[in-house]
Amino acid sequence: MLRISAASLLPDRSLYPVEIAIEDYIHLIEWELRQPGSHYKDTYYRVIYEIGEAYQRVDRFQEVEYCSGMLNEERVENG
Repeated sequence: MLRISAASLLPDRSLYPVEIAIEDYIHLIEWELRQPGSHYKDTYYRVIYEIGEAYQRVDRFQEVEYCSGMLNEERVENG
């Protein structure tokens, strides 16, 4: 999570740190999918939100929409 946070704080919008952060986010999400309950739900949904922001920074809008959809589903399920 440290590399993720550090990359999001960088002022330059170069792709390299953002792509590294995206890889880290994907790793965390895959871990949760393989071992449900390994992260707190709040943490899991925060990771989805933050990966959506990272995708936005590199203009990967289809992925942004997918992350938004996941968050909207969670909001509907949990009120």
